[in-house]
Amino acid sequence: MSFDEELAKNVVTEFINDNPEEKGLDTAFVEICRFLDDNPDRLSWRTKNKPILNDENGLKDLAKQYFSGFRKLDFPVFLFDLKIFFPNLNDLYFGSVKI
Repeated sequence: MSFDEELAKNVVTEFINDNPEEKGLDTAFVEICRFLDDNPDRLSWRTKNKPILNDENGLKDLAKQYFSGFRKLDFPVFLFDLKIFFPNLNDLYFGSVKI
């Protein structure tokens, strides 16, 4: 059974909000599902039972994780991540302001 793009599009519409920041996430989700269908070894999951990409419930599980991860992201976390890779970030961009 091959990946059903229409099923993925239908599933993802349930998760999209009217938030302009989420515009285009439906297309990205379908592309990610297509990639994972072609490369099943690239899908990491915390439980033994990985979602099945040819099944509506599996796509819903994946969409739930995808959108919850996207919605968790915010700017302060990003700055913290930058400080890990660039320890002198305060001196370079923020002067005496400490993050």
